Amino acid sequence: MASGEGRRRERAKRGAEGAAATAAAGTPPAAPSPPTTAPDGQSPEGRLAVAGRLDGRHFFITGATGFLGTALVERILRTLPAAEVVVLVRPTRRASAEARAAREILRNDCFARLRRETGDKFDQEVASRLTAVAGDVRQDGLGLAVDGRRLLAGADVVVHSAATVSFDAPLDQAGGVNLLVPAPGGAAVAATRREVGADPAGAHLVAVSTAYVAGTHQGEAKEELLTADRFTLDIDWRAEVDHARRLRADLEAESRRPDRLGQFAKKAREELGAAGEHLLAARAERQRHEWIKQQLIDAGSTRAQALGWPDAYPFTKALGERALIEGHGAGVAPADDVVPLTVVRPSIMESSLAEPVPGWIRGFRMAEPIIISFARGLLREFPGVPEGVIDVIPVDLVVAAILVVAAAGRAGLVTADMVKPGAAVVGAGTSWDGRKLLSDVDGGVAEVAGWMTPRLGGVGPMTRAMLLRNAVRAAERA
Repeated sequence: MASGEGRRRERAKRGAEGAAATAAAGTPPAAPSPPTTAPDGQSPEGRLAVAGRLDGRHFFITGATGFLGTALVERILRTLPAAEVVVLVRPTRRASAEARAAREILRNDCFARLRRETGDKFDQEVASRLTAVAGDVRQDGLGLAVDGRRLLAGADVVVHSAATVSFDAPLDQAGGVNLLVPAPGGAAVAATRREVGADPAGAHLVAVSTAYVAGTHQGEAKEELLTADRFTLDIDWRAEVDHARRLRADLEAESRRPDRLGQFAKKAREELGAAGEHLLAARAERQRHEWIKQQLIDAGSTRAQALGWPDAYPFTKALGERALIEGHGAGVAPADDVVPLTVVRPSIMESSLAEPVPGWIRGFRMAEPIIISFARGLLREFPGVPEGVIDVIPVDLVVAAILVVAAAGRAGLVTADMVKPGAAVVGAGTSWDGRKLLSDVDGGVAEVAGWMTPRLGGVGPMTRAMLLRNAVRAAERA
């Protein structure tokens, strides 16, 4: 529900006073009258005024019911008191978009800290700043009705984090979200803004991909467009989508052949014995659906591995990046008619390092079961490569990276004067200007930093040690 003008001004006033200001990017809040020199020797101009650039902005987020999306919504609501958020949620037969948002986002323990800080005002605060709209990222125009398109048109920052993250998802399912959704993303934002007479370039699209679009080749994986990567094949993403759809149709037909139906019925009788005809028929039909799903999973893995990816997830994400760039329009449409685009490529997202609390995770997933089992002494050893890198990143660092690039909206936002001599610098986002890939770290930083990496998402041994510490503490409290 959109807030009134008076409440909007009040939130803007609170934001100007610096309440919980730049925690979104992990930098100290700016004082009303900043000193000439900061305590660490940097000038105020050398800092990233993330909160100042984002507070009061309108966010439109897909994938908000997921792990990353929930953390992103919470951080915005807690640290940017004048910002407003619209989340796109697919309604179900039993639950509206609003009901799903309340149940799957706001009731998650990710919001426990915000509930404590706002007390009895939590519901009122959230209701005035968070709006759930019905839609479906798999449909044209994101499946938005008129009101939803209006809210999308009014967004300053659009974050697409919806994804099918299962490594063994059926090929057509993974492609439907990871591939087809990014393709029209920028076009949908631009179209809705034109409808209301707004400049498409006034919005900023931040698309979340994965570091593993680099594939399985060994050696350095440069921060560059996949079209420029000599290890990545030039694949027609439209042909891959058509193939997945035809395969689904072919398998549906194959599963209905008399000999196949006989196999499903026989297996149902073996499992249920002398059950009633209705139960046997239902079980046979379930067997048919499971057979189709497994065939699509096998097809996705085989196709991905044949082209240089370990499974369907990074494969479809890589194709999604190609579709995103192609549909972006940069280099074809006039510069003022193109939505600025940033791609964030995290590695494996794990539990939080610090925000909203150390060790927060949605569900029990990723490497957490292994880490906690090891901390409790249940798992005393497991095979591995001693010199291998645990390629994970805390979810709150990914959220911070998204907000930083959303605040900047341009490449090279981290400059040499912002970096303490000898500091380690990790790039977290890339932008595309229609001709080449641009990093969020300016080239001059290399002359000041003690160490920097062009790879996205990876973390160093200190962060991994802190992640392990959080898991151990969580296990001790349990």
